[in-house]
Amino acid sequence: MIDRSLSDPDLEGTVRVVSASATHVGHVRATNEDSLLTATPIHLVADGMGGHNAGEVASAIAVEEFEKLTLQQNVTVERLGDAPHTASVRIGELGGESTLGAGTTVALVATMVLDGIGYWVVMNLGDSRVYRLSGEIFEQVSVDHSVVQELMDRGQISAEQARIHPYRHMVTRALGAGPESDPDYWLIPAEVGDRMLICSDGLTGEVDDASIERIFAAPPTCAPSPRTWCAARWTAAGTTTSPW
Repeated sequence: MIDRSLSDPDLEGTVRVVSASATHVGHVRATNEDSLLTATPIHLVADGMGGHNAGEVASAIAVEEFEKLTLQQNVTVERLGDAPHTASVRIGELGGESTLGAGTTVALVATMVLDGIGYWVVMNLGDSRVYRLSGEIFEQVSVDHSVVQELMDRGQISAEQARIHPYRHMVTRALGAGPESDPDYWLIPAEVGDRMLICSDGLTGEVDDASIERIFAAPPTCAPSPRTWCAARWTAAGTTTSPW
């Protein structure tokens, strides 16, 4: 899909944005609790959590609220901030045993032009992530809201220990799970040739950052497709059966 919010020829400082997406239920659960949105100017991953179909419902609600913004002429940072609140209220109002404990992470990249400069607006809530490759610089833009991230920040465990820690899947912020939490934001000038990756811990829990960077840095003629990332996840997990 081509995102024209940064490629309007009438706006100074714009670039062309192309996006693609994929998700897969895996071989463990019966339903896919992840939801995604790729609709100009918002590109989002929501990783649902909770018993039964609670996560599936929660992540779908998050996508619905952000999708409403894509129907508006202009999306501002303020409007991006309203969507998590509305989604959190809706998730909190879910009734019934099947949606008990419903919640979802959110990680997104939105495109905006401010004062003639194109920007990536990055938002995250939970442990879904946003990575950026700009030139030769590869970085994780978002910071996980998780127990193991807090332990690493305090110097109590290393990144290698975090990958196998028993609390590695425990998040400290999420939509609808626990008290309402505010997302974090980053405003980054967009450069020609930038690559942005938005993913859940279904990828990062199996594929380390060094491998992500190696795949991400493929030459433009063989840039990684969504299926490439899914295949990397299965290989890292030691799964011999391709999801495709």
